[in-house]
Amino acid sequence: MSAIQAARSASMRVSRLPRLRHVHPVARPFVLAWRSLKAAVLVYQIWETENYLADCEREGLTGSLSLAEFRGDLQKMRVCLIDLTTRT
Repeated sequence: MSAIQAARSASMRVSRLPRLRHVHPVARPFVLAWRSLKAAVLVYQIWETENYLADCEREGLTGSLSLAEFRGDLQKMRVCLIDLTTRT
């Protein structure tokens, strides 16, 4: 594994978010706003990745290693989105 692949793997790790009840009451609106913004960005990234994969399949590209990596990244983004939207 190259250094670039190792750095990318480390950056894509999914970390648990703290529950809102553990956040100071004054900071809760800011935490909620930040999570909403992150969720919106993730929804956009998921949408773009799904469209890219659909375009690749339409063009006949289905067995590439980079497409497998895209599919893995897509699953990680979905997990992050679920974590962002369900942690209260």
